[in-house]
Amino acid sequence: MHPPRPSPPKQLPHRSAVVTGANRGLGFALAHQLALSGFSVLITARDVQNGEAAAATLASLGVLVEAHCAPLDVSCPSHMVDFASFCEHHSAPDVLINNAAICEPGWSQEVVRRTLATNVIGPLALMRAVLPGMHRRGHGRILNL
Repeated sequence: MHPPRPSPPKQLPHRSAVVTGANRGLGFALAHQLALSGFSVLITARDVQNGEAAAATLASLGVLVEAHCAPLDVSCPSHMVDFASFCEHHSAPDVLINNAAICEPGWSQEVVRRTLATNVIGPLALMRAVLPGMHRRGHGRILNL
C-alpha cells in the first residue's frame, strides 16, 4: 500500500493590494511580503521617483509590484480625487494598507494641520475611495497603521 499523495496546494484567487507609503520602511516590507504571498501589489508614494525606485528594488528581489504612476500624497485632496478615479477605472483593491504617515516635531498649528491631514483625513479619504468596490465584490480588508 502506498501512502496517500499530498493534495496539490490550493490556488488562491487573484488578490490585489494597495500599500501607501511603500517606498521605504514598514510599507516597503509589507508590499514585499504581500507580493511574495501572491498578491498583485500597487505601491504608492508622495514622490513618483521614490515609488518607482522601490518597485525596482522589489523587482531586483524577484517580486513584481506596480508603482502608482502619479504621486499619492494622502494629505493632498487633488491626489485623493485622482486615486478615487483610478479605483473607479481599475478594480478596487482587495486589501488597502494605509501606512503613509508623518511625525513632525512641535505643536504649531501648521504641524498639527499637516499631521491630521496625513494621518487621519488622508486614510479616511482612501477608505472612501476603495470601499464601494469592496462592497460590490462582497469582500475586502482595510488595515490602518
